[in-house]
Amino acid sequence: MKNWLFLFLFALILQGCSDGVDKTEDNFALYQLKILDSIQVAYQGNLFLFDHDPKSNQYLGMDNGTEEVLLFDREGEIKSQFKLAKDGPNATTWANSIGFFDGQFTVMDAAMGLLFFSSQGEIMERIDLSPPYMFINGLRMPVHAFGNELTYVRPERVEIDWNNQAEMFENIYRSPILEVYDPSTGTIRNTMLFPPGTIYEDGNYYHWMFPTVISAGKEWLVYFRAEQTYHVYRQEGEQLVYQQTVDLEIENAVKIKGVPFANMEDYYAKSIDNIFGRIQNLYVLDSLIVIHYTKGLEEEKVKQFPRNILEERTAFLHQIKNYLAVLDREHQMLQKDILVPQGIILSGVAVENGAILGLKDQDFFGVEEDMVTFYLMELN
Repeated sequence: MKNWLFLFLFALILQGCSDGVDKTEDNFALYQLKILDSIQVAYQGNLFLFDHDPKSNQYLGMDNGTEEVLLFDREGEIKSQFKLAKDGPNATTWANSIGFFDGQFTVMDAAMGLLFFSSQGEIMERIDLSPPYMFINGLRMPVHAFGNELTYVRPERVEIDWNNQAEMFENIYRSPILEVYDPSTGTIRNTMLFPPGTIYEDGNYYHWMFPTVISAGKEWLVYFRAEQTYHVYRQEGEQLVYQQTVDLEIENAVKIKGVPFANMEDYYAKSIDNIFGRIQNLYVLDSLIVIHYTKGLEEEKVKQFPRNILEERTAFLHQIKNYLAVLDREHQMLQKDILVPQGIILSGVAVENGAILGLKDQDFFGVEEDMVTFYLMELN
């Protein structure tokens, strides 16, 4: 009863957060974010949601602190629970990304390649992806189907001169985004050429791009850490070919700061107070594309907040507002600056009925509960 009362009160907050948002002149109805329901999982820990399998209707969560994996259903019942092993026959090194692939829990391991697990944490299949290679940093999804092939964010396969990282990143900023692996032959090729006109062409260093790639039928979408845009590709034969760039045109968003490649060592000092606006998640729904983004914080405000201990960093993060933008499937903006209420941490997961899932932020509400709560929300 208390849970439903909370949902009702929170829904009122959500509706109020849609007041005063931007909209296009020909859009007569404002979209509102509304809570449909919640999923409560009997777990105490830092459980974050990573994926949803529509076939089994199971959800994939992982404790970011312990690397404990949970598979649970729509009712919150835990169907499987195990930790990623660090030794023995099912050992992993670094789980670069996790997700479902064809209904199976899958890990892109930094050293071992693609690992396909049973529901009990046993490695059932491994594809080593023909080493040597190196992933620069973490990914959002481990692998996508591409016809009879597999595709994933391209690792580096050339010998890296760690004394000349500028050359490495200059090359990354102009190299294809995806690698394609043919399981029947073991051959490897690249696709999705780096999009034109990005900030990464200006001669500055912006760290890695953290590309997030979304397969959306005939279209594939990608966005990068340093931009408030996304790029559209279309499959033509065996290649993904660039079509267009969609700029969200976010007002009052803080821009990222880069440094010349010759001064890469200055990047951390220059960027420590540069809390810039960025796309956090992109959801492709039946008739809509929904973008979750932040605008960042002005440097003068950032410097007012201490961030030395966990509690201070948590309080600081609560100052950063989160927003949604809604576009149609033709990439035309319908509405933006829909404020996401504090107390919800949006995941990257949307389910087939168009619901977006978000985590109840217990730190924000000042509670420590025996249940982890995920809200199912929709825009209508």
